[in-house]
Amino acid sequence: MASNFVQEGCQVTVTAPTGGVTSGVGVLIGDLFGVSLNTAIAGANCDIATDGVWDLAKTSAQAWAVGDKIYWDDANKKADNTATAGARHIGQATAAATNPSSVGRVRLNGNGAPRSLSAAVAPASKNTAGAVTYTAAELLGGIIVRDPNGAGRTDILPTAALLVAAVPGARVGDVIRTLIVNGADAAEAITISAGTGGAFDANQTASSQVIPQNASKTLTIRLTNVTASSEAYVAYL
Repeated sequence: MASNFVQEGCQVTVTAPTGGVTSGVGVLIGDLFGVSLNTAIAGANCDIATDGVWDLAKTSAQAWAVGDKIYWDDANKKADNTATAGARHIGQATAAATNPSSVGRVRLNGNGAPRSLSAAVAPASKNTAGAVTYTAAELLGGIIVRDPNGAGRTDILPTAALLVAAVPGARVGDVIRTLIVNGADAAEAITISAGTGGAFDANQTASSQVIPQNASKTLTIRLTNVTASSEAYVAYL
């Protein structure tokens, strides 16, 4: 084995964050999530498990199905099957959980290098007569077909917080690519605007963010910050 190998990575030693850690409770440090294997005060060393199947405290008023994406609500130290701003995707439910119930079973995703994300859900097709805000799930679907339905529209990308929450184990450098097709039956252009926490590259002109009638462009988004309350991305079109 190479001499620079350190460890498998399914269990790592970290410094306990503000508030300390409790054995058996989830720990989120930046974008690193794991379950604490010991109780420790802030600043002390603690061991966390970054993979495996765990029974974790959950939001009681939720029903989980096997395979649900599970997110970590660090403020309340609970697992949740709804993506909310500031939450982090940590794994999938491996057992059904009823509403109400205080514990849910979760398979952790572990951690890895930044990657290019492939389509995770079905393509979206929209014909709203007005501006729309694309959802994170629609972007992760990889394809959005858009009929502006009567006039040019300025559509908005999701907030950085919601996009980071929807990306499995989001990491700085992760890239999302979505083909946006303008299916207009008249001269109706689509202008793409960044959501809160996002921005287009500083050297990209406003006109390049426009998709003309019967044209398509590939939107590329790179996550630049995945820390809760500081999420950010840069968009390219």
